[in-house]
Amino acid sequence: MTRSQISALMRDAEAFFAQHLFLLPLFARWTPGFHWSKSEDIINRGGENLVIELARATDDDALSDRELLVSCDGVARTVPSRGRIVREPGESVTLFREHTP
Repeated sequence: MTRSQISALMRDAEAFFAQHLFLLPLFARWTPGFHWSKSEDIINRGGENLVIELARATDDDALSDRELLVSCDGVARTVPSRGRIVREPGESVTLFREHTP
């Protein structure tokens, strides 16, 4: 599924909710995305485990089958495409730029 398809489904859902006067909080309006030119640090500051499913993007915004290199609390780790990592409260993960091997 491409990012544009996901965005279209999210717009349809928001319109459906609005039609039925079901209002969502502002935090529910985020869109999934990725960065072509910078790394991203994610720290689990919640009280529960954070499960993150990871995949690279292709040039046409589809999901790639290539594995990813991430850093979990400073330890390099390879994750298969669409693989999941679990971060416990206080743990972090760094997602590197797309072109990093």
